[in-house]
Amino acid sequence: MSRFRSYQGLTGAGKRHAGYWKRREGRVTLNSEQAADLNLLCYHAKWLCHRWQTELGPALQGLGSRHAGECHDHIVVAAKLAHSMRRATRR
Repeated sequence: MSRFRSYQGLTGAGKRHAGYWKRREGRVTLNSEQAADLNLLCYHAKWLCHRWQTELGPALQGLGSRHAGECHDHIVVAAKLAHSMRRATRR
């Protein structure tokens, strides 16, 4: 189970000065809980993309929704990043 149970749990991790993350570029070490969280995030992003492309996206486009195109780009990029992250963590 993820340690992030609410949005507030996620926001505390991002409150760092700009140079903090710049110095940490490159390899990242995850503990087992973080690796499990990342794996689940990747799984769900890829699941969402599949559902989007096969059912939700076409349905919204059929209804003439202006949000279909906007959402499509974000969902597909998230799935591509998820695929890349899963491959990187399995090495």
